[in-house]
Amino acid sequence: MKNCSACRSVHVQQKSSVFARLFISIYMVLAFYFFTGEMSYGALIVFISLVIPYWHVCSDCNKSFVGRPRIHWNSLWVGSYLEKYLLALLPSILTMTALILNFPHTGLERIAYLPAIFFMNSLMIVIYLYQSKRFSKTLNLVFGVILLIITVALSVLTYPQEHGEGILELLFSKQS
Repeated sequence: MKNCSACRSVHVQQKSSVFARLFISIYMVLAFYFFTGEMSYGALIVFISLVIPYWHVCSDCNKSFVGRPRIHWNSLWVGSYLEKYLLALLPSILTMTALILNFPHTGLERIAYLPAIFFMNSLMIVIYLYQSKRFSKTLNLVFGVILLIITVALSVLTYPQEHGEGILELLFSKQS
């Protein structure tokens, strides 16, 4: 869709980005893996979000309409709060995935760990995004880096092990 269907204007903007839909699909695949422990062809249904038509809005006449995605560098990142949230949560999700793959002996504690750590990290990120409007760009960057370090550290420190050594002892004993 290159022009508005009503006024034929070329000033059409996509309301959601390809980036956000791709991250939502990746999160859904990882959540499917977290709770089932395997990847089957049923997990591929999460990629449906990539083919659903996109909403567009015309800057001239403010008409909204549905169309094909406009895939170019400007539409990959819209910068909405959802996309910032997903990007900030990505290191924590990848850390949890690496921990689950490398340290699978969690027993039933994983059932409580995954939702609890996801909720705590999400809450910290939402508070940061809500408060980020009050600070300068430099201070926001510093707080963002500190937040990412805290969420990853929280994911590692609270990771359960059913028996034997804790996760930190196992990590440091593998290095030496």
